[in-house]
Amino acid sequence: MVEYSNRESRQKFIAEKFGDYLKGSVLNIGGGGDKVLLNYCQPNEYIELDMCGEPDLLIDLDIRYLMNFLLIIHPVSKEGYW
Repeated sequence: MVEYSNRESRQKFIAEKFGDYLKGSVLNIGGGGDKVLLNYCQPNEYIELDMCGEPDLLIDLDIRYLMNFLLIIHPVSKEGYW
């Protein structure tokens, strides 16, 4: 098992271990919002999603998923209430 002391060491490990697969299009979910992976590989296309920092798409997937789940269980009425 590999342990990481920080996000950069994790991104470096990913680039070293999977570099051959990171040459085309890369979607980095939870990359930290600072695009550190690009220091270790140069894919043709790169999009980063995270809930902090400055990613390409700033989104909290936990909240989004929870909201979709709640809407399935408790659909919004015509009046817009739960």
